[in-house]
Amino acid sequence: MMSEGLSASDVAVLTGNTNNRGCNDGFGWGGEWIWIILLFCLFGWGGFGGGWGGNGGGFNTPSANGALTRAEMFEGFQGQGFNDRLTGIRDGQFGIEQSLCNGFNGVQQGFNSIATQMANCCCDLKQGQGEISYNIAMQTNSLQNTMNQNANALQSQLCNGFRDVIDAQNAGTQRIVDLITQDKISSLQTELQSAQLQLANANQTTNIVNALRSPAPIPAYTVPNPYAYTGCGCGTCGC
Repeated sequence: MMSEGLSASDVAVLTGNTNNRGCNDGFGWGGEWIWIILLFCLFGWGGFGGGWGGNGGGFNTPSANGALTRAEMFEGFQGQGFNDRLTGIRDGQFGIEQSLCNGFNGVQQGFNSIATQMANCCCDLKQGQGEISYNIAMQTNSLQNTMNQNANALQSQLCNGFRDVIDAQNAGTQRIVDLITQDKISSLQTELQSAQLQLANANQTTNIVNALRSPAPIPAYTVPNPYAYTGCGCGTCGC
């Protein structure tokens, strides 16, 4: 019946093993203290001669004698189940918090890994940029040297070409001068030969004329003409 008291074994079952339940009910002490307080609340003050609800004013009821009824035991079971549910909720909450912490830790580790990768990427980019700059500088230097060599070679070729042109012009001018000089010499030689021929002809003509003319005495010195006054007068004096 519901009014029968509990035996010592029933109380032990309700209170459980107290050796390993300390701080396991979420209140900081063993679970048996909860049941002791619950028992006092349920029947500890119900039978003192009309106080706290009467109970016939005597001490002969199971509640007054310190025994649990079945209803009280059932209520104790319900309280224990409620406490177990609270403990399960608490453990679930702790599990969720632990999972969240683990998740946040994993996210933080992921961020750290990404930051490390970004730092390594930046270092690799800087190193690559340095290598690219070095290669560009070397290529630019090589290109500049090649351009300078080509410019020097072209300048040398232009100088040689200009010198050859000047030499050719000088040679052509000299040939023209030589031709003009030779032509002038030839013309002068022709004129000289013509003058010499004319002089020879004149001498020859004079010689021929002198040879054909009757010979006349040639005085050794100049004398007056002895025939200047003859043929015009009656006498020898020309009168």
